Amino acid sequence: MRRYRRGFTLIELLVVIAIIAILIGMLFPAVQKVREAAARMKCTNNLKQMGLGLHNAALDRDSAFPPIGAKLSATDVQASSLGRVLLPYIEQDNVYKSYDVSVTFADPKNATAIATRISTYLCPTTPNSSRMITGTTAGGLAYSAAPIDYIHGNQITNNSAVISEMTAYNPTLYPGTGNIFNNVAGDWNTVILYNTPRKFAEVTDGLSNSFMGVYEIADKPNVWRAGKLFSTPTTNTSGTGSWAADGGNSPRSYTADGSTAPGPCPFNCSNSAAIYSFHSGGANFLMGDGAVRFLPQSIDKWVFYALMTCHAGEVYGTLP
Repeated sequence: MRRYRRGFTLIELLVVIAIIAILIGMLFPAVQKVREAAARMKCTNNLKQMGLGLHNAALDRDSAFPPIGAKLSATDVQASSLGRVLLPYIEQDNVYKSYDVSVTFADPKNATAIATRISTYLCPTTPNSSRMITGTTAGGLAYSAAPIDYIHGNQITNNSAVISEMTAYNPTLYPGTGNIFNNVAGDWNTVILYNTPRKFAEVTDGLSNSFMGVYEIADKPNVWRAGKLFSTPTTNTSGTGSWAADGGNSPRSYTADGSTAPGPCPFNCSNSAAIYSFHSGGANFLMGDGAVRFLPQSIDKWVFYALMTCHAGEVYGTLP
């Protein structure tokens, strides 16, 4: 009796391969969405930890949030950065104690401390999260420092074009005269200030209605515009992008291509001097009460500006 061998024909094999390819194609976007959701959650948790740390720091200072960009003691030779202030409140007390405030961040005495990578300071969506911030200070000290993807910004902006635009929009709220960013009222400032502690009672717009002043400006000192890497600086004398030295920023809005300020895009269009994340469609924001909100990139920039201030009295309605 003749026996016949059964097997796949070429056509059957091609059909199976095609079906598998279709299934993979359907599955891949779902996997990407899950990864993005997980990364966004990790970023949210990072900001929540920083918010809790700032509130604990405030409780240690008679219900006043610590200033960023100020010398916190008589022995400090360099203004504080957000990353250094938060260390003892995010379980990094050993790094905090090893940092010598009597010398600059780039001094060899601080080489080990500033090179310590701190996961709370890194957003998982940042393309170059494994980078080190390297450079030489104006005083000739070479350094290699661990990065931070979050930064402190205590005011809307100090860009004259933006000030003029805002004054034209609402001259009562934004008079544009005098030293409007550091006046006694501080109408244009976020919860966290440069140089001066901020008491809870001073936040008359409400902590839940005001940005804390901690945002993502990811992958510094590299320059990104509208999702594309624009340039990679070869000189960095100030430690921009490192948790040890990056003292702050004054966020502004940009044109859609990220080339010019002011513009209609409040964030994710440029990380030169604006809030910038690698999350799809928006960015995470730390509020004054420690909550974290994910706001869409399509948010009206005047709502965005209103959230930047903590006692200017703007009314912006319901957040998206």
